[in-house]
Amino acid sequence: MKIWLPLVLALAVCRPAAADSGLAFSGAVKDPQSRAIPGAAVTLFSQSSNASWNSTTDSSGAWRFDRLPAGQYLLRVEARGFATFVS
Repeated sequence: MKIWLPLVLALAVCRPAAADSGLAFSGAVKDPQSRAIPGAAVTLFSQSSNASWNSTTDSSGAWRFDRLPAGQYLLRVEARGFATFVS
């Protein structure tokens, strides 16, 4: 039997990456005990277009998207053995 644990997502605030290069959005994926979840699939969906971006968390659970256009986004995180997180 699989137990689906919730993912805990720590998000950084969007901020300009550099002048005229768009926004950066980053965060970390952790389990309920605050342990990093490496290898989690992170997908960012633009709510104003069909664009999407994909990333995978590193050994510390960190992920980052750079050069994003301004807008509203939907974030999805998936990791084996955990419930999918959508925000």
